[in-house]
Amino acid sequence: MTVQLGREENRCRLRISFARFSSAFSRSSWRTRSLAGLVVLGLELLLSGKKSREIGRAIVSAPLPFRLASGVALASVLATFINPHGMELLAYDFKVATSGQLSSIMEWQSPNFHSITMLALVVGPVAFVMWVLLFGRSKFELLDLVFLGGTFLATLHAMRFVPIEGIAFCALASRLPVLRIGDARRSWTTWPVAVVLLTVVLSLPHPPAGTPSVSGIASQPVTSSAWLKRHVGSERVFSTYMWNDYLIHLGIPVFVDGRTDLYFGTGVLAKYIAVSTLTTNPEPVFQRWNVQWVMWPPKSPLSIFLLQSHQWRVVHRTANAVIFERRTTTVGEVRVLAHMCPLAP
Repeated sequence: MTVQLGREENRCRLRISFARFSSAFSRSSWRTRSLAGLVVLGLELLLSGKKSREIGRAIVSAPLPFRLASGVALASVLATFINPHGMELLAYDFKVATSGQLSSIMEWQSPNFHSITMLALVVGPVAFVMWVLLFGRSKFELLDLVFLGGTFLATLHAMRFVPIEGIAFCALASRLPVLRIGDARRSWTTWPVAVVLLTVVLSLPHPPAGTPSVSGIASQPVTSSAWLKRHVGSERVFSTYMWNDYLIHLGIPVFVDGRTDLYFGTGVLAKYIAVSTLTTNPEPVFQRWNVQWVMWPPKSPLSIFLLQSHQWRVVHRTANAVIFERRTTTVGEVRVLAHMCPLAP
């Protein structure tokens, strides 16, 4: 009976371990989940076979048996090779971490701590755990502490890991003492406060799923995109990294999009960055990839370059986007027209 209970306990711990770390990564990329699962499994393997103990304020509670952890590790390695992508699942993470092509993409940049919100999201969880360790009585799982520290370092490298750090913090927060349900008492203010909160929530705007943002750093040029939708055929549009995904949603062909892993080793992402920063002549790239339209923020280097080019003309303009169309006339014809209709100074 004791042996059977021990086996069930091990199976339960194994399920909890993988549910906590693997399932928690459902919002991140599947390649990132592969590396994160490998790290967690490696920690479980190092601690396997040892007795439960406390290391200061950290707890190592009933690690998995060595044979069970080793079997899972071996099965995971075999599953990696069975996967069509094979070892590329792990190599991708190192390619991303060492690639210099992602420095101009916002989600791969370090957090901007001039934003109070970003500072609270990144530093807040770590500062809170440190405060509890210094002045509180709660004890945390060693694996949870290591995981929070690792995700914190990853977030300092790239802000796209902010949600993952929040998930790691939830595992530690679950150890904190909470108010028991039986200790909460209703008062005459319970229902009025509940009604006020519900009214506030219902009065807030509730845009349907898929509605593009029109403000903030993730805003989309909705009006300009709708204009492109009406006029663009099969020609390719060169637009910003943040806008291209929305253009794809509208069925408009673009130069690159947010799936950066598709462009590693092709040179396409490097060409996009060179054109967008105007460190190379855009015309050869546009001609090579049949770019007939450019939608770009006004007063940017690329927009100023296209405004001065005889091969492009402005066909649509809003406060946050300018659309350029490649001219079908020759350079000689453009010079004649410019001579006949000179621009005002």
